[in-house]
Amino acid sequence: MNASFLEKPRDVTAGWHYLQTKAWLEYDNGRNLDNVLVYASFELRMAIERYWFRLLALLAGGKIGPEQEKRCKTKDGLLSEIKKEEPNIRKRIEFSNAALAAYPFIPKHPAVDMKFLIRSWNDLSQYCHKYLRPTSSWDSQNREFQRNGFMELKKVFDYMTSLLYPNVAALLSRDDLAPEIGDLLDKYMADEISLGQVERRLDLMEPILSQRYRFKPD
Repeated sequence: MNASFLEKPRDVTAGWHYLQTKAWLEYDNGRNLDNVLVYASFELRMAIERYWFRLLALLAGGKIGPEQEKRCKTKDGLLSEIKKEEPNIRKRIEFSNAALAAYPFIPKHPAVDMKFLIRSWNDLSQYCHKYLRPTSSWDSQNREFQRNGFMELKKVFDYMTSLLYPNVAALLSRDDLAPEIGDLLDKYMADEISLGQVERRLDLMEPILSQRYRFKPD
């Protein structure tokens, strides 16, 4: 099996950790190897974390502030930030999808099941650490621990695929928006208008904005 991916420099993006997980699974090729379960679980947990950081940065205008970054350096702090911002993340995705509705060639970002991601992030942790009772983990009967681990790993990997590819471009940055759309975003995030009102106003703006920017697919 080709393991040349192990010789490449590391990166810190959600997409890189996702692809590293993919490389480990391809290397494993259905063999359910112990070491692959450990390292692929680690990389997938990192992909989830970096995806969370991407969402938090999006809400913060492109960069997480020093105080929030400090809170995110601990497990409890990171989870607290994600749970606190979950409603805003949901609304930001809804707005991005509404703003891109006039351009069907751009894939929309799916709603994020944050409870599933948090649970998966915690569950994958068990495959990254040693166990005091090997008979219930790496020495389990009929390798049940490994089989269950790979089932969990692949389920989470498939879900991350739906979030990262090809939908990563669908989350709009505030700085990239036309002033009129940016104003709509601010009002929607502040609960001053509903999603339905956003969609109706975007419909009214679309002919003017299309003429202004002549936004066309490559």
